[in-house]
Amino acid sequence: MKRRNFIKVSGAVGGGFLLSMSFPWSNDLFAKETAPQFQPSAFLKIDGQGNITFTLTKLEMGQGSGTGLPMIIADELGAAWDKLKVERAGYDKRFSRNEQGTTGGSSSIRKLWRPLRDAGAAARMMFITAAAQQMKAKTNKDYSEKDFYTQNNQVIHRPSGKKMDFGQLAGKAAKIPVPKKLTYKDTKEYQYIGKPVKNLITPNLVVGKDEYTSNFTLPNMLYAAALRCPVYQGKLKSYDDSAALKVKGVKQVVKITNVDLKNDPYVYDSVVVVADSTWAAFKGKQALKVQWEYGPNGKRNMDSVRKEVLAAAKKPLKPSVNLGNVSDAFAKADEVLEATYENPFQAHALMEPISAVARFKGTQCEVWTATQSVQYATKIAAQVLNTSEDKVKVNVLPSGGSFGRRGEDFVAEAVLISKAIGGKPVKLVWSREDELQHDQYHPYFYNTIRAAIKDKKIVGWENNIVRVAGGKGGDALYDIFYEFPHIKTQCAVVKPPFPMGAWRSVVVHSASLSLESFIDETAHKLGKDPYKFRMEHLEAPVSLVGTGDRANLIKNYRQLTRTRYKAVLQEVTQKAQWGKKMPKGHGQGLAVTGFSRTACAQVAEVSVVNGALKVHKITCAMHLGRVINPHFVRGQAEGGIIWALSALLYGGVDFEKGQVKNSNYHNNKILRLSEMPEIEVHLIESDEDPTGAGEPSVPPLAPAVLNAIFAATGKRIRKIPVLNRDLNSR
Repeated sequence: MKRRNFIKVSGAVGGGFLLSMSFPWSNDLFAKETAPQFQPSAFLKIDGQGNITFTLTKLEMGQGSGTGLPMIIADELGAAWDKLKVERAGYDKRFSRNEQGTTGGSSSIRKLWRPLRDAGAAARMMFITAAAQQMKAKTNKDYSEKDFYTQNNQVIHRPSGKKMDFGQLAGKAAKIPVPKKLTYKDTKEYQYIGKPVKNLITPNLVVGKDEYTSNFTLPNMLYAAALRCPVYQGKLKSYDDSAALKVKGVKQVVKITNVDLKNDPYVYDSVVVVADSTWAAFKGKQALKVQWEYGPNGKRNMDSVRKEVLAAAKKPLKPSVNLGNVSDAFAKADEVLEATYENPFQAHALMEPISAVARFKGTQCEVWTATQSVQYATKIAAQVLNTSEDKVKVNVLPSGGSFGRRGEDFVAEAVLISKAIGGKPVKLVWSREDELQHDQYHPYFYNTIRAAIKDKKIVGWENNIVRVAGGKGGDALYDIFYEFPHIKTQCAVVKPPFPMGAWRSVVVHSASLSLESFIDETAHKLGKDPYKFRMEHLEAPVSLVGTGDRANLIKNYRQLTRTRYKAVLQEVTQKAQWGKKMPKGHGQGLAVTGFSRTACAQVAEVSVVNGALKVHKITCAMHLGRVINPHFVRGQAEGGIIWALSALLYGGVDFEKGQVKNSNYHNNKILRLSEMPEIEVHLIESDEDPTGAGEPSVPPLAPAVLNAIFAATGKRIRKIPVLNRDLNSR
């Protein structure tokens, strides 16, 4: 690799220091060397006063990326935390899709750890060279750069104690050649990494200096509310807007129809009321008279979809995985066990409903919103407007939760509305009902697992999955971390009755409910302790299956996760006092899952008294490599547990004639404060590169609680939500 392709440095106005970078591996974070200087982007900027600007390429949606990511570069650089500010990046084609693309999959810290360390280390070394040169110029003596270090925005010479501010050195540092070999700080020198540094983003949101889209405004901005077809893939037939136009404040009524984005995302046909206030737009929307053509989905309900699922489950398919000799393993088994599990559709129920602001200036379109992919939002806006991406600018704002929902359908709607009203600035506001009834839902998951038992161990594993979704999931070899010599999986897909999307922890949540429940069920039937039974199936090293780079990648991924499984299982069972004597009607349940290289194990303690379930405590252990900010990690673990417990107690999407019935928190309930269990989170100490924290605590919750219910009652419940009739049935 040529060094000129690695780091680019330049002076800035006022003696500042600009560092932009590109990297030789697949995820190039910064601008390539052939690209012109640009800002904002994923580069480090230090001005003549020593003020540091870090450009954030990921959506801040409450998970702490806007603090955790700058902590990495600040430590390697030796920055003063109070001199650092964060700016959000807009879309630029010189960013890779991975590095500025979707904020999701608990991947932000994992993907940016090494690039940001490189950026900080390079800048630090260049500042030290500049400081050594400056001292030599004044004393005519040579100084070893090994005698310098950086801390609190200063370069410090150890022997003399002389301190030089970054701001004073910025102009000179910009002229220093890029070091050919980077050196990194010893972890003992970290000031921020591993510490509970306070959130950089929250204070400005609390006092109103920063804004969510919900309270973002532009001069002369109008407001829009859309009445969407209540059925997926239904069509607008006709509408009468005469009553709506009589509502005080209503300015115009427009329609959005036949938006073809190949279902990625799906945009509903709608009639849109534009007004001078949100209230007027909502009132006008209520006054609309609309006729729809519902189409085939208008005849579907949960019972009919489930019949489709059961039919699909009976059809043999080409296996996704066919490892070893499964037929022989089952033929020679001492015993064969089988169970079926169900996980329903789930809605997101965002605390901040969706909204987006759009306007035109000449041929340019500008958008303000919270999106998990500014790149894709820009692409979608350009596509529906039939223009080039360089004519679209998307400004990213923080969001009040996202969990996989903030895709791009609402961006398409907002820009189309602005175009329809002559380019005026307009805010599209979704109500809570809009968000719940026109969501991108978590797929329905139906799963039958069979195990061949030999000498009280699982030797054969069959996994038959049916997903009501846009594609397969949960059936790959990299979804299985236990050692089963013979494996066969298959996955059938049923056409969904409404749009599908990512939901916190994606397919792992569904797949883990069945797998971890079945592992526990098998252990009990064999008279084994569920913890020890899991450990028995984790002891062997992972074998290479297939050839080539991908096969090695999957092997290494499975081995890393298997190793971390053992660590978190040991930790959580110790901290929760696994196997301790429980009162009558009380029980403990165990589960462990892996998500994006992070392992998470949980022990649930529950009681079932007079048919009423109470979750008393969740003990959680996580292994995510080096912990950047333990405060955020614990917060994400706790939030994931609450999210998953809401789904276990109240989850599911009810629909009839293709129309979702869930509409607000009265019939899409979430966990209340009085229902909160005690949560105890333990983090495994590690020097390994960091992995994600936002989603891994979601998948183990449901199977841990279901396993605890069995321990308390002797009843096996193989689905969520857990209803009173499930607990009271014989």
